Amino acid sequence: MQSMNHWQRLEAAILGNRTDRTPVAMWRHFPDDDLCPDKLVSHTLAWQQKWQFDLVKFMPSGTYGVEDWGAISAYRGAANGAREVVKPAVLRTEDWLRLGQLDVRKGSYGRQNQALAATAKALRGSVPLLQTVFSPLTTARKLGTDKLFADLRRAPGALEHALRIITDVTIRFALDAIGAGAHGIFSRPSWHRIDCSALKSTNALAAPTTSKFSLRCTARRSSTCSTPTATTSCSTCSRNTRPTCSTGTTV
Repeated sequence: MQSMNHWQRLEAAILGNRTDRTPVAMWRHFPDDDLCPDKLVSHTLAWQQKWQFDLVKFMPSGTYGVEDWGAISAYRGAANGAREVVKPAVLRTEDWLRLGQLDVRKGSYGRQNQALAATAKALRGSVPLLQTVFSPLTTARKLGTDKLFADLRRAPGALEHALRIITDVTIRFALDAIGAGAHGIFSRPSWHRIDCSALKSTNALAAPTTSKFSLRCTARRSSTCSTPTATTSCSTCSRNTRPTCSTGTTV
């Protein structure tokens, strides 16, 4: 069988067609260096150059989405290279009501798409590039840690207010990522220790904001892409059309 490039291989696999080999992709954190756009770009390009994976999942710090609201994070030696929140932005229930809108082209949010744009320019479309975007509920949990579950019961209105703001910021960031050169987004929920007693209420509260995020991305994709395809982790489009936002979810 004739050798395929990254795009051809991934698209054939998504459509269930025969491929020259199984598509492969792996990613990792680059602790501390992932706070510096230039270093993150260098690591990302070196990682792809070495392994030639069939898609590039851009790997900003896992706490980039909470730092502009005042959360403080640190890398404490986790084996996977992930940072952890050491000082949440939400310390009291009323703090949810104090969350304000952010300019996603400045601060921590802005640095992630700045680095992604430089990576996209260097890769020159040779491989699908996905920006990591955390779900609004995941961001809320990182802002308030597991206190979120107690606040869900105590003051659901305050949490709903915060989730709407986080959702708007997340949508703007995701759309800016597409403008910066991403071919899609890697939608990333992070749930490790789930309070099962709060799960039903959490899902009910999160559903409207999750739907808004997904529908906005889907509308953007449908308006610009004639041949969308999807996997469990990403959605990419034919290189003959403009790749746009994806709404896949990993588990």
